[in-house]
Amino acid sequence: MEKIKKLNTNDARDYLSLLRQLDGESEFMLYEKYERKATVGDVVGHLQSVCGRKNQAVFGYYKIGDFNCEKLVGYLSLFGGKQKRLYHTCTLSVGVVKDSQGEGISNELWQYALDWAILEKIGRVELSVMSTNRVAILMYCKWGFGVCGYLRDRLRLGNVWVSELMMEYLVAFGE
Repeated sequence: MEKIKKLNTNDARDYLSLLRQLDGESEFMLYEKYERKATVGDVVGHLQSVCGRKNQAVFGYYKIGDFNCEKLVGYLSLFGGKQKRLYHTCTLSVGVVKDSQGEGISNELWQYALDWAILEKIGRVELSVMSTNRVAILMYCKWGFGVCGYLRDRLRLGNVWVSELMMEYLVAFGE
């Protein structure tokens, strides 16, 4: 059994654990292994801030694991602008642990988040993705995102410079 829910401060420990796991498993996430210095208290504060704004959310994907325990295996965050002119625009981040990739979890999280975005009248979702992350680029295109920019040599992985694609999705909702 799986479930998606909007994370709150009670999920801080699970969320931090998930982020640290993703940092260690993927070269495509922003943080490198052991680089994230946040504490559970920091994440509680972050989630309090997120929960206090209508244009921000972190959605978690829980699976039932060993001994009937829930395990957070994926997340999708949308962070909206603070200024009135950017309030309708959210930046997206998504991650799923390696053992659960290929199961459609990201797709389910995106559909859940898109329904939320329509409800909250979010008009634009944007993201950046390493130009070398072909799997993610194809997934975002499947979701309806289009490339809207290119940042040459923006990131450095070891001794290699990596460019990023900027992608956008315009949310259709009734007025």
